[in-house]
Amino acid sequence: MEKRKLLITDMDSRQLKKHSEQYDGWTVLNPDQEIHPCIGCFTCWKKTPGRCVFRDGFEEMAALINEADEIVYSSRFTYGGFSSFVKNVFDRSIGYVLPYFEVSDHEMHHQRRYDEIKNITFIFRGNHLNQEEKEMAINYVYAVCRNMRNNVKEVLFEQEEIPSDKNSSSAQFVKGKTVLLNCSMRGKNANSEKFLTKMAGNMKNRYDFYRLSEYRNRLDELINVISPAETLVLAMPLYVDGFPSNVIRFLEKLEEAHCGQGRKIYILANLGLYESHQLKNLLSMVRYFCLKTGYQYQGAAAVGAGELVSVLIDHMKYGPLKNVTRALSVLAEHIDSGEPMDDMYAQPFLFPRWLYIQIANRSWDLQALSAGIKPRDLRIRPERVR
Repeated sequence: MEKRKLLITDMDSRQLKKHSEQYDGWTVLNPDQEIHPCIGCFTCWKKTPGRCVFRDGFEEMAALINEADEIVYSSRFTYGGFSSFVKNVFDRSIGYVLPYFEVSDHEMHHQRRYDEIKNITFIFRGNHLNQEEKEMAINYVYAVCRNMRNNVKEVLFEQEEIPSDKNSSSAQFVKGKTVLLNCSMRGKNANSEKFLTKMAGNMKNRYDFYRLSEYRNRLDELINVISPAETLVLAMPLYVDGFPSNVIRFLEKLEEAHCGQGRKIYILANLGLYESHQLKNLLSMVRYFCLKTGYQYQGAAAVGAGELVSVLIDHMKYGPLKNVTRALSVLAEHIDSGEPMDDMYAQPFLFPRWLYIQIANRSWDLQALSAGIKPRDLRIRPERVR
C-alpha cells in the first residue's frame, strides 16, 4: 500500500513549486487555504470529539494526522518556533489527544486518543540561524511532541533569504502609560482575563485594558492604540507549548510597526497543565521577540493549573493560591515601578498534582454529560469524512 504523506507548511503555491518533486503526491496544507484560529472553546474535546467546530477544511486534523504514515512540518523560524500559519494548524489539532490528563515523563500531559506514536520531521527556514536559535527550535518541538504524544524524527534547518527590515522607529511613547492586553481568543471569558484583572487590582498606577479577540481582523488599529504605551502587559494562555497563533500574528504586526525601542513588556501566562515550568518555552519566545524588536523584557508571572486557580481565585487569596497570589502581587508592584523582575513560576500550594488530575478528569466527564454525550464517547477515534 502506498504511504500517505502529509506536509504542513507556510510556503505558498509559488514557493512550493521549488519542491514539486520532493512533495509530489503528498497531502499539503498551506496558507493558500484560509484557516480560522483556535478560540479555545474545547468543542473538539467535549462535544464533537476529535473534530473542530469550524468547518474550513482544517476541522479533521486529528484524523488526518492519524491516517498519515509520514508527517513533515515546514515553517519559517519565528520567535523560536513556528510561523503563525503552522502554529494555527497545531492549535487546531488538539483533538488528536484526549482532554484527560495523566503523568508521563514526570510531567502532566494529555492522554493519547490513538494507540500510535508518529515520528515527525520538522524543518525550520531562516537567515543563517545560529546555534542558540537552533537549540530554541529543537527544545520547542520536543516539548510539542511530548504533549501531542508523538516523537521527533529529526529537526532540519534550511537557509532561506527572508527580508530583514532594519528600520528603527522614532515614534515617541507616553512615559508612564501602561496597556494591559488580554491575548486569549476567549476574550472576557478567558482565564487570562481573570488573572489579568486580579493582578490589576493590586496596581496603583492607571492603565488601559484591551482584548486581542476584539481586534482579530483589525490588528493595525490595535497597534496604533497601544503603540504610545511605555509598558505593555501581555496576558495569554499556553497553546501547544508556545504562543497561540493569533498572538504570533499580533507580535509580527508589532515588529513591523518598529515601536519597541525603549518600551517594556511584562508577561502573565497560564496553562491548564499543573506544572508552571511548562511555560518556559513561551517565555523564552517573548525574550527572543524583545531582542529582535527593542522591547525590554521585564519578567513574568507564570501560572500553572490555570483551570483550578481560575475557579478558586474569586474565593480565596491564600491556601492553595498562596503562590499565585504572591506572583500576581509581585508582578503588579514591578509594573507600577517599571523595574524588571525575575520570572516567577507559580502553581497551587500544597495541593497535590494527583488530586488536580482527578478533579480535572472528572470535570471533563461532567462537561460531556452536560453536552448530552456519554463520557466514554469522548474517547472515540474519528475517521475523516471523505
